[in-house]
Amino acid sequence: MPWDIGISTMFQQNMGALSIARRLKNQFNLHIIFGGANYQGIMGKKLIEPYSYIDVVCTVEGEEAFLFYVEQYML
Repeated sequence: MPWDIGISTMFQQNMGALSIARRLKNQFNLHIIFGGANYQGIMGKKLIEPYSYIDVVCTVEGEEAFLFYVEQYML
């Protein structure tokens, strides 16, 4: 089972976070989950479309959503 990593960003952190995510995906083949202020609502889905190395985007508050994800897909 691959490891998952969650990356939360807001405002000007986006490009740096995308760069780190790409490197992690290429080097370790991690399952990449993005969330945070930049990815709230429909804009989250649109923001990740060009980035094939992002596997999941959390478009709502992440605390409960991430716990649900872990319980459903990792345990």
